[in-house]
Amino acid sequence: MSAELAIRGGTVVDGTGSRPVRADVGVSDGRIVEIAARVTGTREIDAAGRLVTPGFIDIHTHYDPQVLWDSSLSPSCWHGVTSVVAGNCGYSIAPTRAENRDSLFRTLDKVEDMRFDTLAAGVQWDFETYPEYLDTVQRRGIAINFGGYVGHTPVRVYVMGDEAYERVATDEEVGRMAAIVRDSVLGGALGFSTDRAGFHIGDGGRPVPSIVATEEETQALMCAVGEAGRGIVRHGRRGPVPGRRLAAHRGRVRILTGGVMSPSPAASSVLAGLDSVRAWQEDFYRGLHQHPELSHDVLLALHMDQELAFEHDHRFVAWMSV
Repeated sequence: MSAELAIRGGTVVDGTGSRPVRADVGVSDGRIVEIAARVTGTREIDAAGRLVTPGFIDIHTHYDPQVLWDSSLSPSCWHGVTSVVAGNCGYSIAPTRAENRDSLFRTLDKVEDMRFDTLAAGVQWDFETYPEYLDTVQRRGIAINFGGYVGHTPVRVYVMGDEAYERVATDEEVGRMAAIVRDSVLGGALGFSTDRAGFHIGDGGRPVPSIVATEEETQALMCAVGEAGRGIVRHGRRGPVPGRRLAAHRGRVRILTGGVMSPSPAASSVLAGLDSVRAWQEDFYRGLHQHPELSHDVLLALHMDQELAFEHDHRFVAWMSV
C-alpha cells in the first residue's frame, strides 16, 4: 500500500522486546498504518543504517522552567524523546507567589544546577497556580508532549512562606496544601511529587521543604491525589514508608518510586545491594499500586573514577538479562 510518509530501509526496534528487523514503516494521518518489507509513500525518508523506534518517554525531567522559553525541550528532542514528565523530586515552579519566586530559583540552582540568572531571565511570571502554569505552557506552544507533577516544595512554600524551610506544618496548613494538590491534579497536573531522601539542600543551605515535612503531611498530600480520583504520586526516598493513611485509597493512588543506593567504592558492592533494594520495594506500600521509576527497581550509582567492568560480573549479566 502507499502511505503519506514512508520511512524506508531502517532497522525497526518496536519496543515489544522483539528482535530488530529491517523493514519500512508507513505513516498516514499521523498514525503508523503499515510495517512491511516494502512500503511506498508520497514522501519518503531514507533510514538506511539507522534505527527506527517508537518515541522515547522520559519520565524524570526538570523541564518545568525551560519549557517556558524552549518549546522544543532540547536536547531531549534531539535524541528521540517525544514525551517528557517534569515536576519530579517535589520541584515544580507552580504554585508560587511573587514573594517566593527567588527562593524557589535559589533552591533549583542548588539542587538541580539550574543557574539563577538563567531562570530569572527565562521565566515570565504570568501564572501563580499550577493550572495557570499549564495554560501558559499551552499558549506558548510545545514541540513534543509535556506533562508534570505539582511539587511538594512549592506547595509547602505557597502555604507557609519561608517557614516551610524551618518547621512542621499545622493541621490547618496541611489541609490547605492538600486542597492545592487536589485542585492542581483536577486542573491538569499528572499527579504529586515529593522527595524525602534527605540529601537535598536548598535556599540558604537549608533542607528543602519536602524534607522538613512530617510523614503524616506527606501522606495527606498523597491521599489528595486519591481524592481527585486520578493521577500518580512520585515518591523518592531511602527505604520503606508506612502507608496506613493510604490504605483507604487502594485502587486510586498509583505510586512511582525511585530505588536509590548511595555511591559504593566498587561495582561488586552495588551488585550485592540489589536483593536488599528489591526486598524493600516489595514491601513498599504493600497492597497499593506501586511501580518502580527505574528499570529493575534500582539506580546504579558509582564514583566517576571507578572502572565500569560490569560485563565481567556474572551477577550483573544475569540481572540485566531478566
